Amino acid sequence: MIELVAMKRESIVKLCEDSRISLVRAAAEGKGRVFVPNTETPSFCLVLTGGFSYLVGMPPRGASSLELYHVLARECADTSILAEDVRWDEWIETKFSGRFRTVSRYLLRAPEEGFDFEALERRTEVPAAYEIREVTAQLFQRLGELRFSENLTASFADADAFAAYGIGYVALQDNVPVSACLAYVHSEEIMDVKAATEKGYRHRGLASASGASLLLRFKDKVRTPDWDADSLFSASLGERLGYHTEREYKVYQIAVE
Repeated sequence: MIELVAMKRESIVKLCEDSRISLVRAAAEGKGRVFVPNTETPSFCLVLTGGFSYLVGMPPRGASSLELYHVLARECADTSILAEDVRWDEWIETKFSGRFRTVSRYLLRAPEEGFDFEALERRTEVPAAYEIREVTAQLFQRLGELRFSENLTASFADADAFAAYGIGYVALQDNVPVSACLAYVHSEEIMDVKAATEKGYRHRGLASASGASLLLRFKDKVRTPDWDADSLFSASLGERLGYHTEREYKVYQIAVE
């Protein structure tokens, strides 16, 4: 398969233009990485961006199918793989038989009437023993070292990637992180949000304060991105902050030696 550079995406415009996934549409405009079987009239493409892999078009057969298998095995083992066409489900489950698992994710939509930012401001208030602080490169590294929050940093290759694509807030007690909410902002339309709280500090409003602080970053923006979550904890946090759950959906994760 061929990887298309950002300035050579004309051949996938037809494949991507009607997708309901904003990151797929953005791929045709040069975002993320894209693989195709040929550069003229590809019948499918693979889009990689921010920890996700999207299969677009029709599942291939023959040599193209084998080539795609090898690209997925090489490039996508650490990503969540999904497609809008259910025929891809059969393709993945056949090609990676015994070497995949499915995981639920949750898509939440921002309210059409907009957020009550005054209410979000009130949610940022925490007891005097705690402090809400924006995540810096140093705090990002620290979150990756703590057991309760190590998954929060998984969407980012490193602190530089977080600085480029991420925002986040953390609740500290005596300068030690005890709760946090981080987002990979893919576009103005959607962000991948992860939140977690140390077990002994739950039900104190710390995740809500961190999440509300994150949303206030969009107060002066044209819109607040939709909230995509990989856990019920993160999804329920989004609902408490004003989002509406649209659907639960399935993604694949593969394991290849």
